[in-house]
Amino acid sequence: MGTWNVDELQTVLGMSGGAFDYNDRRIGYLADEIESRIERDFRRTEPHWLTKKPEQVDELYCETPEQRAAIVAEAKKLVVDLRSVAERCKNLDYLLSGDDGAETFLKHLNDK
Repeated sequence: MGTWNVDELQTVLGMSGGAFDYNDRRIGYLADEIESRIERDFRRTEPHWLTKKPEQVDELYCETPEQRAAIVAEAKKLVVDLRSVAERCKNLDYLLSGDDGAETFLKHLNDK
C-alpha cells in the first residue's frame, strides 16, 4: 500500500476537510517557517551572483546588533501568537464541522 494524500484520505474516510478546508493549518505552517528561520538566525546559503560560490546571506539586513535582536525577539513572539491562533482556528473548525460541541469549544478557550 502506497502513501495517501489528503484528498484521497478525505474521499476514502468521508472527511470533509473541515469548515475551512484545512486552510487554518497554513497558520501553523507559517509559524514553522518563521521558527526555522529563527533557528538558522535568518541566514541562508546561496550562490554568489557572479562567482557562483556559496555565500551566507543575511535575510534581515540589519544595521546594528540591537536591530537584529529586536527583530528576532519580535519573530519569536509572532511564532507564539501564530501557534495560538492556529489552535483557536482548529477548535473553531471542530465546532463548525460538528466534531466538537459548544461546551468543548468553550472549554478549550478557558484552558488557555
